[in-house]
Amino acid sequence: MLLDNISQQQFEGSRPISRVITHGHARRFASFKALDDAESLFLSWCSDSIEPVVLSDVASEVWIGVDQRIACLAGGGSVVFSMALPSSLLWIARFPHVVAVVCDTQIILVNEADYSVRSISGVSDIPEVIEQIGGRLVVTLLDGGRVTID
Repeated sequence: MLLDNISQQQFEGSRPISRVITHGHARRFASFKALDDAESLFLSWCSDSIEPVVLSDVASEVWIGVDQRIACLAGGGSVVFSMALPSSLLWIARFPHVVAVVCDTQIILVNEADYSVRSISGVSDIPEVIEQIGGRLVVTLLDGGRVTID
């Protein structure tokens, strides 16, 4: 999935229902096509140096996030999950039955089956790696510490 940078005027000219992520004081704007949908979708964000994070490793959905917003789009471009984040998004990872939304102060686990929030776990430092070990997610932090999430 490619994001195309667009102008503020192009963003404001888009249909409001096609705006997946918006920010009140945005400085950057983009359009994209989720999955094989014909209609363009749009997002805006405020950070000049931060790029959106996209996870599209399965054919049925696309996760997209930037700054402190995350959304999941299913076929037809419908939003099946959307959430404001407590801190800045770092990356998104998929594990069996769960998607991990990794922020600089928290890890949010979202159930893959129904897009409900499974857990929100605070971390004491910035996450560096998240991996599944023995049915649990283990987060290694920048300071070398580890957090285990059941």
